[in-house]
Amino acid sequence: MQRSLLFTDVTPMACMMGAQPQLAKWVNEHPGERIQSWKCKVVNLSEREA
Repeated sequence: MQRSLLFTDVTPMACMMGAQPQLAKWVNEHPGERIQSWKCKVVNLSEREA
């Protein structure tokens, strides 16, 4: 299953550094789940689904 976190007005470096605590929090809240991989990327907000 794929999940996304959306951060706005954040540089790629800030995303890489800020994502790790958020991922740790998510793992603690979902003990039966695990994170296989993660990445930061630029999202074109005009193309996202409603």
